[in-house]
Amino acid sequence: LPRYFAVSDAFIFHTLYDPFGLVLSEAMAAEVPVVSSIHAMATHDLVEEGITGFRIDPREAELSAQTLRHLFDMSAEQRARLVRAAYQRVLPCDSRSSAEKIVQFLSSFCRPSERRVALTPEA
Repeated sequence: LPRYFAVSDAFIFHTLYDPFGLVLSEAMAAEVPVVSSIHAMATHDLVEEGITGFRIDPREAELSAQTLRHLFDMSAEQRARLVRAAYQRVLPCDSRSSAEKIVQFLSSFCRPSERRVALTPEA
């Protein structure tokens, strides 16, 4: 996908359902302006209207078209602000950061033991 994102003017996620939408965060990380369906669950977490991208209802063709026109009518500076904000939004979502959060969460359930004894079979 990075090759396609690199030559894209925008990523339009025009779906009626998607349980997460990993491709949306990938597009944002690739610094491509996004227009995403309100029916993609990731849209609600990642796309702040007009700040990190745009939200559309694919069932509303005229409103979707207006949103696309608005995106393509934006100045280069406005588009740059949009993609920078989107990139910053997904930056904490990288695999290392996610793994560290999981380890930290799971560690909160562990208490250090004063003495640990290894169990070995008796010879």
